[in-house]
Amino acid sequence: MTTMPRRLPALSAAVAFTLLLSGCAEPSGAGQPVGQQVLGQWGDDEASSPWLRFDEGGVLTGSDGCNWLSGEWSVEDGRIEAPAIVRTEMWCEDTTQWLEGLHSMEVHGDELVVFDADGERLGSLPRDGE
Repeated sequence: MTTMPRRLPALSAAVAFTLLLSGCAEPSGAGQPVGQQVLGQWGDDEASSPWLRFDEGGVLTGSDGCNWLSGEWSVEDGRIEAPAIVRTEMWCEDTTQWLEGLHSMEVHGDELVVFDADGERLGSLPRDGE
């Protein structure tokens, strides 16, 4: 009859506990390539709220809360680049259209930080809880 060493159940519990803690400590998508981390929606797609959606294949869609945005995205040196975004040009009252200057982005955990062409931070969007 083969017996299991007494340390094996304790070791298994320690490994399981460590894996559980490491999963809780990392933001969603941590450890994945940037191109996988960014997929999905950022921001709230309610009327007058800015949002962006990144689809596989490099398609970017969204709204600055008034005008629609679309274009392509790619990853270069760990940063999401979207230099050629097209927009509608509707006049809207009481909206801040800060996404108008969108050029590149970075994923910081559950936050997407948006930069203009000069590298200046424009704002950020939270990951949508879809």
